[in-house]
Amino acid sequence: METQPPSEPFRPDFSEGAETGLYLALLELIDEGLILTSDETILEANTAACRLLERDYRDLIRQPLANLFLSDKEFLQARARWFIQGQSRGSIRMALPGGRSRLFRFIAAARLRPGLHAILFSPDLIGEVYRDVAHTDAFWPRLAAAVPQPVVVLDEAGRIAALNDAARPFFPAERREWLLQPLSRFAAVAWPPEGEAPLARIEGLGEAPVRARVLDGPQRGWRVLVFERLPRFAPATISPAPSAPPLDPLAVALRESPLESFALQLEPLVDLQQRRLAGAHARLVWNHPAFAGLAPERLTELARRAQTIPRLTRSAFVGLTALAPRLPGRITLSLAAEALRDPALTQSVEMALAAGIRPEALEFALDLPACAALDTEAAATLLALSQRGIRWIAAGLDEAALPLEQLARLPWSGLMLPPSWIGGLGRDERLEALVGGTVSLAQAMQLEVRAQGVATAGQRDFLAALGVRLQQGPWFGPAVTSGEPLHVRGME
Repeated sequence: METQPPSEPFRPDFSEGAETGLYLALLELIDEGLILTSDETILEANTAACRLLERDYRDLIRQPLANLFLSDKEFLQARARWFIQGQSRGSIRMALPGGRSRLFRFIAAARLRPGLHAILFSPDLIGEVYRDVAHTDAFWPRLAAAVPQPVVVLDEAGRIAALNDAARPFFPAERREWLLQPLSRFAAVAWPPEGEAPLARIEGLGEAPVRARVLDGPQRGWRVLVFERLPRFAPATISPAPSAPPLDPLAVALRESPLESFALQLEPLVDLQQRRLAGAHARLVWNHPAFAGLAPERLTELARRAQTIPRLTRSAFVGLTALAPRLPGRITLSLAAEALRDPALTQSVEMALAAGIRPEALEFALDLPACAALDTEAAATLLALSQRGIRWIAAGLDEAALPLEQLARLPWSGLMLPPSWIGGLGRDERLEALVGGTVSLAQAMQLEVRAQGVATAGQRDFLAALGVRLQQGPWFGPAVTSGEPLHVRGME
């Protein structure tokens, strides 16, 4: 009688392509191209990589990495930059079918394990556009790339100096057909009279006119047109907005609540490496007699419906200023993206700094998905505050639509691992892989990682083993209302 050989437990393959499975959970969550490669061979690629490189999946996997470059010399130079010199970000030209090529921005994570590397890439629209333009300013390229609206930069002669990706559908596909050509060649522009709202009316770019906000450009005499975010053939562009739906009773109660009914809730942030209290995460809470206990995230959504985000943001800064002398270390304030459009935000920040909070100790946690819809003014505010030394932390990684490209577009200092991910540690291997892959990606981008919602010693230790030293959650002590002392535990 034949006996069956004893079954062997599954053992992951740690040969070429080591830990590939750890990152597969991330591949299809992002819009950027991502390839995992050995020193010579492409091991894995996501759908976005196939689309950007204009190749089928089977034409990439197990193919030489050199196929992505126009010559052996360019391949060797790229390999040296990525795998030998350890360059983590920059621009690189890669080959497309038919002898064509395209410039990409890349983030490289070399030597995840011996012989395994990750390359994240997206089109370098600014590099492609500005390579032939002599007079440029670094602020405007970054701003144009960060906003979703079509942006056109005109020089002092009214010629097109640059377009961002969203503006491309309005103009010919070939760059040489529009670069340094007069805008009047493509459209008739009715510029706003002096003293009136800076809105231009443009006809000829589609079946209907479009409007564009007119801003001062990077050089004297230059202008920047920020189009309304419309499809190329919009049926109507200047129609009245539909009336807003009536507010529900909860939103009405929020809008009518006095500022005294709001307070800051502080949650301790600990540094496990130094075993100390590193700071606090501040979020606004609503002390309404009928709706007390509403989660801060729920309050943000409610404020969005009630259109009270600017008012509540100013209230949060008033509380922050009052607490300034007693704040421990760094202070992180959760901020809604809509607050960046409030002209009073900069004034509120200056008030907090005047109260004694150092710029480098002030951080704003902003939902990453909301950043995909930032308009020009909001993105400019974010960049200006960043130049003051204020730090920005990417939050909301568990949202349904996650535009990871914004991690490369905006000046982030760190990112937050959401509580929904942390809660699955020790129970869900896919979530553990997702957390591990995200930490590796953040480290490759030189972003500081912190974890929210740590509730057990096992979660704490798992994250610490990945190098996540900044953690917060119920395990380290309860969140307290502003004015109460922070009690820290659980760092043993």
